[in-house]
Amino acid sequence: MDSAMAVLGRELARIVAGSGTPPEGWLGRWLDTEHPALGGAKPADFMNTFPRRLVVNQLLGAIASGAYM
Repeated sequence: MDSAMAVLGRELARIVAGSGTPPEGWLGRWLDTEHPALGGAKPADFMNTFPRRLVVNQLLGAIASGAYM
């Protein structure tokens, strides 16, 4: 796993910790949902390159902190 994916995994675990939702289920739904911060694209569409995965990681960080992107 490259470092962007490892960071993404840690960010995801932090977001869903204590929610009672399995991270795999949450991630699958979230990756396939269009997001305004990605110009209406799905996060899954951004997983094909390292720089684009970093964009997804930043979005997860903003979600975790309550910041709007």
